[in-house]
Amino acid sequence: MKNYNILYKLLFFISILCLTFNSGEAQTGQEPAGDLSSLHYDGQHIGRTTIPANEELVLENIQGNAMEISAEIDPKDSNLIELDVLRSPNREEYTRIIIYKEKGFSDGLNYASKPGTARMPEDLLPLVTGEENEGKGRGTRESLISIESSYSSILPDVKVRAPETAPFLLEPGENVKLRVFIDKSVVEVFVNGKQVVAMRVYPGRDDSLGVSLSSRGKEAELISLDAWQMKNIYNTNEE
Repeated sequence: MKNYNILYKLLFFISILCLTFNSGEAQTGQEPAGDLSSLHYDGQHIGRTTIPANEELVLENIQGNAMEISAEIDPKDSNLIELDVLRSPNREEYTRIIIYKEKGFSDGLNYASKPGTARMPEDLLPLVTGEENEGKGRGTRESLISIESSYSSILPDVKVRAPETAPFLLEPGENVKLRVFIDKSVVEVFVNGKQVVAMRVYPGRDDSLGVSLSSRGKEAELISLDAWQMKNIYNTNEE
C-alpha cells in the first residue's frame, strides 16, 4: 500500500456555520472557511454542456489529486447526478460523488385545523369541512449528497466502507452547486452552502486523476465548471 502517513495539507477543511434567513425563517448552512483562492493555479473552465442520459462524460482537461472543483448543475428530471473524481483512464479506480434529487425523507404530512375540527393532515380537512381542497399534502422531500468509495482503490489491503451520505434541501428550481476539494487521500464536498460530506480514499494507481460526469435516467445540464490545481498550504510557492 502506498505511504499515506503524511501531514494532510487540506485535511477536512474547517467549515463555518452560516446563518441565513428565508421568509423570516433562520436556516443554517456549511461553507469552507477562509479564502482559498490564493492556493489556486492552472485554472480550467467548462461552460454550459449537456450531460447525456446514461452516458459518462469524461472531462478531458480536468485532472488532478490536489485540486478544487466548483460546479453548477441543473439536474432537471434525472434520477441522480454523479461526479467521479480520482478516476483512472479505464475506470479501474474512481470515487463517486452522487446527488440524489428529492430521494431523501420528507418532513411528513402538513397538519392544520379549522374551526370545529381536530388537527389533521391538510388533505383530509375538506372531507370534514366540505370546503375546497387546499391541502398541501407532504412537505418538500430532502435531497441527498453521498461520497461512495467502493471503487476508489485496487489495493488489496484497503477496506471498503459504507458511503458518507447527508441530507440537504434543494428548493424547486434550485440548481446543484458543488465545491469539491481533493487532497491526495481526502475528498470533501460542499453542496449549495447547506451540507458537507468528507471521506478518506486510497487510490493505488498514479494515473487515478480524472474527472467525469453522468446523469441517470434522463439528461441533465452542466451550467458551468471551474477547476484549479491547489498549492501546498504550507508552501504557497509550490506549483
